Amino acid sequence: MNKPVKIILSIVLIMSVILMAVCSLNLFRLRSQLKDVELRLEESRSTWEAIDADKRALQDDLKLVNNSLKEAKQSLSEWSEQSVSMQQEVEELRTQVESLKTGAK
Repeated sequence: MNKPVKIILSIVLIMSVILMAVCSLNLFRLRSQLKDVELRLEESRSTWEAIDADKRALQDDLKLVNNSLKEAKQSLSEWSEQSVSMQQEVEELRTQVESLKTGAK
């Protein structure tokens, strides 16, 4: 082989080695970035799972509160009906007492 061809081949070989080193460094950097993204994704997933669990617990609590509220409304309605009935009975008794007072005079 003549000397210029050897020089060109040597330059190509050196450039290939340099290019290989640059590609290897880029690959290493990209793998590192990928690991960081995967870690952040896992942290995010854990956070969302915790939020979902909290949401479900709050929904269960809300159901209990709504059921208690329905029961309280029903009890209030029953007590209101009883109150009206008792007021009528009191009025009847008051009327009877008044009639007894006027009849006793």
